[in-house]
Amino acid sequence: MDTLDALRAAVGASHVLTGPDARSYEIDWRERYRGRALAVVRPGSTDEVAAVMRYCAQAGVPVIPQGGNTGLCGGATPDDSGG
Repeated sequence: MDTLDALRAAVGASHVLTGPDARSYEIDWRERYRGRALAVVRPGSTDEVAAVMRYCAQAGVPVIPQGGNTGLCGGATPDDSGG
């Protein structure tokens, strides 16, 4: 199972955003930092958060937590690796 399939299995396909649907999460609020992400995952429960984190830890997939994307230092914006 590839990463996107595993994430979709954990939280449901409609909660895994890719491509244009993920773009607003790849730029900071001030539009100074831009990055790329394989996907944006929006879990709906603590169990789903745990499942996503467990998979990513086991698979070596980097995770960048993001809240309201209002940070002013760019720390919640992924780098440009897309990984």
